Amino acid sequence: MLRVVVAFLVAPLVVPIFAVVYFRGLLFDSFVVVMVLSLSTIAACAGTLLFGVPAYFLLRSRNWTAFWLAAALGFIAGGLTWWVFSGVRVMEDSLGFKPVWDLNLMVEAFWPFGPVGAVVGSLLWFIARPDRATVP
Repeated sequence: MLRVVVAFLVAPLVVPIFAVVYFRGLLFDSFVVVMVLSLSTIAACAGTLLFGVPAYFLLRSRNWTAFWLAAALGFIAGGLTWWVFSGVRVMEDSLGFKPVWDLNLMVEAFWPFGPVGAVVGSLLWFIARPDRATVP
C-alpha cells in the first residue's frame, strides 16, 4: 500500500516539469514561474485525485492491471483535467469558474496535455506496480 501512496504523490510532479517546458516563452518573470509551477502542481494533484484514484481502484478491483491501460487512462485524465481547469479564471482579486463547453477546447486539451497525462499514468503504474500486488 505504501507504493501506491508514493506513486500518487510522486507521479503528478511530472506535470510542473512539462508545464515549464510548454510555457517557456512566457517565463520571463519569477512571479510567472512560481504561478506556472503552483497552478500546474495543483491541477495535477487535483486531476490525479479526481480521475486517477478512482480509476486505479476500479481497475485494481477488476484485476485490469496492464500497462497500456494506465497510459491510455492517463491520456484521457490529462486531457480532461486540462479541459476542466481551463474554466478556472483568475479575475482581479477573486478566483472564479466559468464552465467550458466549447468542444474545440476539448480537442486542444488532449494535445499536448493528453500525452503528459499518459506519462503520469505510466509513472504511477511503474511505481505502484499493480500487476504484482494481490487484490485485497
